[in-house]
Amino acid sequence: VGFNNIDIKAGQFYLLATQFDKTGTETPGAIDMNDLIKLSDSIEPGTFDDDFATAPQIQVLNSSGSGYFMYYYISDATDIEDEYLGYDCWADDGGYQLTDASLLTMGEGFWFKSPVAGSLSLAGQVKGEALAVQTVPAGQFYIMSNPFPTAFSFANVVTTGLVPGTFDDDFATAPQIQVLNAAGTGYFMYYYISDATDIEDEYVGYDCWADDGGYILEGNQVQPGASFWIKSPTTGSIGFNL
Repeated sequence: VGFNNIDIKAGQFYLLATQFDKTGTETPGAIDMNDLIKLSDSIEPGTFDDDFATAPQIQVLNSSGSGYFMYYYISDATDIEDEYLGYDCWADDGGYQLTDASLLTMGEGFWFKSPVAGSLSLAGQVKGEALAVQTVPAGQFYIMSNPFPTAFSFANVVTTGLVPGTFDDDFATAPQIQVLNAAGTGYFMYYYISDATDIEDEYVGYDCWADDGGYILEGNQVQPGASFWIKSPTTGSIGFNL
């Protein structure tokens, strides 16, 4: 069992990661938001009755990348027979308790926002395998996360099937990654290219992820509990190592 604790500022969007299965799961699967996410006492539920005006929210990108499924933390959720559940929980945009259709899978990312400051804990069963491969769809933005609850560098991922662009053509055809900054106000940009250079401006001679200056990456680009945007003109995959 593992966990990540994240401090939350009021009114700020965060790109968070699904890095756990439900506790006790022997094989990789999916997890309910109510099992994955625990909010601090300062982050109180809203209500369906006031149109979620003060409710913490989660947005999950749909499979086509064209919109979001909306979920809210409320105190007046109901079951499918419109009976009140009687406890605080995550619910869909109709105020109903969550179904299997809303389960989050390891390596999936989502937006989180709370109207008040506090903290949250992401917790569950850690993936058992040492390598996890995620598919990158062609031509659409996709929210992806490292399925392991650790910080990591794109210099260490296994990139397969993606066609590199070049720094020399301003990354026109390069696969790209966008990592939200800590303030939630912009992104750090990274590109998969064939002409990256080191800090001495020498070509490294292989395809790799690089920063927006065309330099090979150093240090970690994504922290535990965070996810990122990725887009590629071609289908491929990203492999994460524990």
